[in-house]
Order: sequence, then C-alpha cells, then structure tokens
Amino acid sequence: LSALVRGMISSASTPVQTLVARVLADPAALVEARAPLVRSLVERHAVMTRALEADLARGAFRADPFHGGLFALLNLVRGDAPEAARILLSEPKIGVVPFGGSGQDLNALRVTYATVPVDRIDGLVTEAAKAARASGKSPGET
Repeated sequence: LSALVRGMISSASTPVQTLVARVLADPAALVEARAPLVRSLVERHAVMTRALEADLARGAFRADPFHGGLFALLNLVRGDAPEAARILLSEPKIGVVPFGGSGQDLNALRVTYATVPVDRIDGLVTEAAKAARASGKSPGET
C-alpha cells in the first residue's frame, strides 16, 4: 500500500515536468507562441493609458502605476468608490471592485480590463469617470 501511494504521489508532477521540459527544449518556439499575447497586452495597456489621459478621466481619477494589460487601480479624485461601483453596476452594467471610500485611506476602483474588447476600453473609462463624479463630493468640497 505504501509503495502504491508513493508511486501515485511521486508521479503526480511528471506531466507538468514533461511539458516544461518540452517548452524549454525549444525556447524560440515559446517566444513565438507568446508573441500574439504580448502584442495584445501591449495594445491594451496603451489604449487604457490613453483613455486615462482624457480630461474627464483626469478629473475623476489618479491611476496607480499599472502594466500588463489586465488591471488598473483608479484612485478617485472626488466621489465615493463603493457608490461609484454601485452606479456602474446598476446603470451601464459594469462590474468593478471598490476599495475603501471617501473619508478613508483608500478610495479607489479596481478595473479589470483584460476581457473588455479593446475598442470598448475608452467607454469603460468614460463610464467609470461619470460614475465617480456622480457618486458624491470629496471631503472639503462645496
């Protein structure tokens, strides 16, 4: 019984090790296979960066540095992150993850744009900026 268990557990990593060995045997093929994904991520990052440079977005967010074409953390310049997330979910049906809220150390929206079609990233940022502005005033604002 112990030999059977040892044989089953010890060989559990064999398929993964075999795949890794095959990939490492031809690194050029790995780079070539990854090229379309890398191009897609670079394009997504560029589109998101441009969208966040628009006046409406700059008036609503201060984005933390991001890369990779997957996620962005948008710190709200004004408004309340949980309320902005609620607005986004109820009206344009966009899901984001709110962090903190106005009056707290963190008041931000985590936006996952990895699955958003590239031609809709601008619209995502515009809707998020509108929701941030509609979510209320920042402390000290009249």
